[in-house]
Amino acid sequence: MKNLFLLSVAICYSQLLIAGDIPVLNQNYIIVSDEFSSEVPVGKCLVVGTIQETTFDYMTATREQIPLTGGLVSTLDRKKTATSDADGKFKLLLDSKDTSLFFYKKSFEEIVIWKYIFKSQHKVTINFLPGFNSSMMIVDKPVIYLYSENEINAEIKFSCKGDLTFTYPTYNESWNVIVNGNQITESGKKYPYLFWESETNELEYEIENQTMNGFLIKTDSVVDFLENSLFSLGLNSTEQTDFITFWAPRMIAKPFALVQFFVDDLYQEKISEMIIAPTPDAIRRVFMMFTPLESNETNLTILPQELNSFERKGFTVLEWGGSEISTINLIP
Repeated sequence: MKNLFLLSVAICYSQLLIAGDIPVLNQNYIIVSDEFSSEVPVGKCLVVGTIQETTFDYMTATREQIPLTGGLVSTLDRKKTATSDADGKFKLLLDSKDTSLFFYKKSFEEIVIWKYIFKSQHKVTINFLPGFNSSMMIVDKPVIYLYSENEINAEIKFSCKGDLTFTYPTYNESWNVIVNGNQITESGKKYPYLFWESETNELEYEIENQTMNGFLIKTDSVVDFLENSLFSLGLNSTEQTDFITFWAPRMIAKPFALVQFFVDDLYQEKISEMIIAPTPDAIRRVFMMFTPLESNETNLTILPQELNSFERKGFTVLEWGGSEISTINLIP
């Protein structure tokens, strides 16, 4: 996604250099004017404008621009921010040395303006025209392993975020299974694990004040990273192998990857609520989110995420899944 931003902005910046005049029109923002103003202090540049959402009336087949309230306009370091009001208007005082701006609001596309010259004592009018971000992310291959030394009957119910797209065996309000050792039997058939998959547009990293607990890794070491991380989380050799052979080939598509794990309570809150009867003696749920990156530069402070193991005992349940996040929201 970062590459798409760079390409979009590079095109817009080229238009600015070629045209030499204001306004500059891009598909998602317009630089309406850039002019000297004695009311702006020396060393500062005042940026004003509106944020508008495009709506479509299917009855009349017409489009309309309406004000977007609560949109954030900010420098990339978030030291200078403004929020659009009920009329979609914003006002932001920058330093003349600032060179970039971005727009963000949840469920809308992010817009970044790079390498703009914000001149001292100038007033710049920029109108943002964000589109609604309707892209869906796949919650991939959550698999549920069940273990019990003594044969038991178990019922598993879950409610995932988004829309359920596939299950195996077929899920119909619940799975009713027999667990014996590491073998699962459902409707007379044996399975190594239970499988489900869904689509959602609500999946985001856990980020606070531009700080994220996670990892930024070089993907030439992805196997070692996953082996160490999954061992720390308590996955056994079979579970690790299943996880790594599914995810590692997708993670090496680019030189770097941003990674964050949702474990146990966060899995329950962000990915899927699950109820099991009888209640397991031990349960571990691990969901990995990652974003392939061309470089190791982000606008985040990344702190190593603490990964702790768990004790397997009695009736044990382990679930893992993951998702490739195509964009890093600058604001959580």
